Amino acid sequence: MQIQWIDFFNWIFPPFLVYLIHPVFMGMVIPSRLRCWWHVPALAAFVALFNIPKALWGIYSPMADLFRLLTVPVLLVAVPLLCFEGPVWKRLMVNLLLFSGQIVGEGIAVWVVTSPTQVRIDDLVVRSLPDAILYTMIAIVCNILFDALVVILARTLQGRKFSPVYLPVIGITVSLWGNFYVYVSNAGALIWCICMGLSAMAFVALLYYVTELERKQALEEELQDTRHRMALEQAHYRAVEDRQEALARIRHDFNNQLATIGQLIRQGEEEGAREMIDALAADIAATRPASYCTIPVVNALLTEKEKTCAQAGVTFRCDLHLPKMPAVEPLHLCGIFANLLDNAIRAAARSGVPQPTVRLSSMESGDYLFIKTVNPAAPAEGPREGHGYGSRILQDLARRYGGEYRTDCTEGVYTAVVSLEIRK
Repeated sequence: MQIQWIDFFNWIFPPFLVYLIHPVFMGMVIPSRLRCWWHVPALAAFVALFNIPKALWGIYSPMADLFRLLTVPVLLVAVPLLCFEGPVWKRLMVNLLLFSGQIVGEGIAVWVVTSPTQVRIDDLVVRSLPDAILYTMIAIVCNILFDALVVILARTLQGRKFSPVYLPVIGITVSLWGNFYVYVSNAGALIWCICMGLSAMAFVALLYYVTELERKQALEEELQDTRHRMALEQAHYRAVEDRQEALARIRHDFNNQLATIGQLIRQGEEEGAREMIDALAADIAATRPASYCTIPVVNALLTEKEKTCAQAGVTFRCDLHLPKMPAVEPLHLCGIFANLLDNAIRAAARSGVPQPTVRLSSMESGDYLFIKTVNPAAPAEGPREGHGYGSRILQDLARRYGGEYRTDCTEGVYTAVVSLEIRK
């Protein structure tokens, strides 16, 4: 008996690859017990070993027939019951569908590699390595397409709903199968035209669905921006209400405090009276609403950033001159101010400078608005243009409005500038 190595390749390698793929797709539908990385390769090798008698003693030998009889209960019953979890009928049904895809894929591979008249898998004779590789590739691709279709249908039934994206995917899969059939059977131009038309319609439908997803995502982002703007405005209004309550408390005690100050003056304790007057002035000043610009959401944001500066021990100085900018979204301005100030406050707090100061300013020049932050920075900070999530956001927002984001660090002073085109 002469044994050729190509027989081992044909009967061992393709089934091994198929069963590397098969459990993965089945695990997308049914919980798998193959949890270790080596479980799936071990199962694939075990299944492939059932074909060794075909390579050793021939396809129709008694040993091949015996192992062929053992293969059916092992593949169709033992593997799904032992390697997967869930209802028995579901495991058996899904495994049977995937196994049928394997048979169809091998049949198509046979037709392509040999000829349309040799359609029986058992009659396959591949005596060259290029043909064997082509056969394997076609069988694997057909298995993946069929298994993907089975998974889509199974998940659709599980979810009790049919997503629109399933229709073009199924249409593309069916058209590919039809093209394979036309190629191997000489079915004629009519079936080929039907398959191509189905494929074209499926791709158009898929493009429409992707476009709708992008539109929906844009609407969701707009809704998120609106919610963010409302949250900032609510924070600003709450801060105003808190100041009004504090002012009401001061007004309630104002007469008593004036009486106490007058009594201190009459008793000659001018220093104590001056201290009470300063404390009263400070309380009144604290109730004055902060107004950095004419845009409410920006005011709300800068109010919160000033609190952040105070908590970090950083002095905040602001000199904003913001013109009317119909081309710039207020929420995008908030994103620019927030990221500029976050970077500046963080660097100033780590600079080691006593009583560090962060300065925020803006200037209009021609068709552009320039927003700048200046803060002390440790020598190790240096310019970090293009690094960090905040810097990427600033770059994206600046480019969106026809400007740019630049940074510089000179002698321990860090400067960041964002330019925006406000008139077009």
